Amino acid sequence: MTAQSVLDAVRRVEEAPLADLVGVSVDDVEAQMDHLLEPEIDTASLYRRWERQQWAVSDLDFSADVQHWQNLPAPTRQLMQNTMTLFFIGEQAVTDTLAPLLHAAPFEDERIFLATQIADEARHTVFFQRFFEDVLGVGGGLHAALDAISPRATEGFRKIFEHQLVDAMDLIRREPHNERAWVEGVVTYHLVIEGYLAVGGQRSLLRTLRNVGMMPGFVAGFTAVARDESRHIGFGVLALRRRIADRRSAHGSASSPRQRPGAAGLLAVVAGQAIAGIGRLGAGGGGDPCAGGGVVRGGVVGVRTQPRASPPGAVLPGRVGYSALAMVPPPSTFVPA
Repeated sequence: MTAQSVLDAVRRVEEAPLADLVGVSVDDVEAQMDHLLEPEIDTASLYRRWERQQWAVSDLDFSADVQHWQNLPAPTRQLMQNTMTLFFIGEQAVTDTLAPLLHAAPFEDERIFLATQIADEARHTVFFQRFFEDVLGVGGGLHAALDAISPRATEGFRKIFEHQLVDAMDLIRREPHNERAWVEGVVTYHLVIEGYLAVGGQRSLLRTLRNVGMMPGFVAGFTAVARDESRHIGFGVLALRRRIADRRSAHGSASSPRQRPGAAGLLAVVAGQAIAGIGRLGAGGGGDPCAGGGVVRGGVVGVRTQPRASPPGAVLPGRVGYSALAMVPPPSTFVPA
């Protein structure tokens, strides 16, 4: 994409009302996601976007979706329902567990943004609750959704969200001044879960449905979810970038990461451990290998939405994520501070 076409894509995504999001491509959403990683983006600009990009689940029209869903072959419905249930798990888990990250955030602007994210995650949960009930005919929330599919279809993701994520948030709750724990929480939430696992699944599902012209209500709502989560990922990168800059300012700039690893080394190790842990848990879900590996440009954590080759030995849950964001180096890249 040219510089102008990127700006046009960003404008389409950021200015589209809910009803128009059905016509916005996932490629445009990812261009906007990358735009939110630019150095000039700060928490205030992310908050202003949150104010402008409000949407209501009750405004979605699922009438066409009901007919489209009934016309799908049973095996296709089951496969799609499995994938959608994985997203339902994630949205419900984040809604239920994000609060300690907010309370432990050391800066007021970070607490304000994280409050907006909790509101977003609650709305995403309601979106899936309504879609499952109105279109799939599965009422009763997440528990009913899980009962409607094979336990093996969600095994890997449930381990991530019900164990690793809960443990990470519980440590932050017990040790709110533990910087490493807070950084690991941001890496787990904003980069690994939203940026590493969710983006590939969103891309695949939205692109498929748009290509066949089906389920416009779901496409509009899920595109709104992806737009919200682009802000969350941007915040996660911004929070890590801030800590690298603060640590280097306190200790002086380093000529190379190995001579003075500082925050970059700490973040690399924490992120590497988080990714490796999720990879091991995901192996139980029988997934395809996903893209991985990462970059640090000048000590700034970088994120990109283009697929990359899997790092040696990486096994990640692939029933949703067919590609992934590259976030930070593998843990061997830096020596911990």
